[in-house]
Amino acid sequence: MRRFRAGALAAVLVGLGLLVAVATSASAGPLAKGAVGDPEASLSDAQREALHSAGHERNADVLREFNASHQDPQGLPRVVIAAWSAGPQTLADAPTDLAAVGVVLNTTFADGPNGGLPRATSTVRIERTIRGSFVPAAGDRVTVQQTGGPVASPTGAALTVLDADELLLPGDHVLVLLNWDPTAKSYRTVLGVGVNDITRDQRILSHGDTGAAQQLNGKSLDDALGLLSGT
Repeated sequence: MRRFRAGALAAVLVGLGLLVAVATSASAGPLAKGAVGDPEASLSDAQREALHSAGHERNADVLREFNASHQDPQGLPRVVIAAWSAGPQTLADAPTDLAAVGVVLNTTFADGPNGGLPRATSTVRIERTIRGSFVPAAGDRVTVQQTGGPVASPTGAALTVLDADELLLPGDHVLVLLNWDPTAKSYRTVLGVGVNDITRDQRILSHGDTGAAQQLNGKSLDDALGLLSGT
């Protein structure tokens, strides 16, 4: 079971000493160029671009090394990044193509586009479907894509995670709320409530601060499934 994060967290993403973003709450965004506290304020555009490129290259090197060595992402220190949206405040406001219980079989990571955060792709074996426009049977496998993964840090590698979208990782027993992405031909998590751990005593451990996540958090699995069946 992963470590639980509670409340708003400050987060930094470091690559070769490059501070990419600072978030003091789930709704905060990166510092504007030239803002007070901006570590790049004194740099020229060319210097800033070179620093970013070096950071992206370092992150790519770390990700390649991580994949080649088959490291366990659960063991990496975590870096929490503020998401672009807080997510739904009620389950009724969380449009969902598929709500299901399952186990994460594997997760792979790849470079993000244009030097952005890594992309995570997980395979989830379905145990039970609560609702869905397409209803997979027990034992079926679905593919889920998320943003996040290993990046460079001063001590080696760190695992970046969006504060509103806990990463699916191998071995997790989860209640997931997913939407189909026809372009990627895979599912994506519902931001703010898409990933909910199921504890050993069959209770829901939600990682989001949204109202929708709090409707599920602490509930027994049966009660949570009942809530989702009625929305």
